[in-house]
Amino acid sequence: MTLGDYLKQQRNDRELSQADLADKMGVEQSYLSKLEGERSLPSAEILSAWLSALYRSRRTHVLLRLQQAIVRRVYL
Repeated sequence: MTLGDYLKQQRNDRELSQADLADKMGVEQSYLSKLEGERSLPSAEILSAWLSALYRSRRTHVLLRLQQAIVRRVYL
């Protein structure tokens, strides 16, 4: 499973449309579509916004930080 596939699945599990999630991230829906389709790679800032929009609860805050650290190692 690719990063785009995983995050798309997470969006669908939360019953968010691309437009809703893009709005929460502060990006265009077309850009989110490219990210989910692996036609574009997110910057660290965009990835952080993406994960933050998906994982807003305090319970997942630690998980979010861990995922961000892992992504930094993979992408940087």
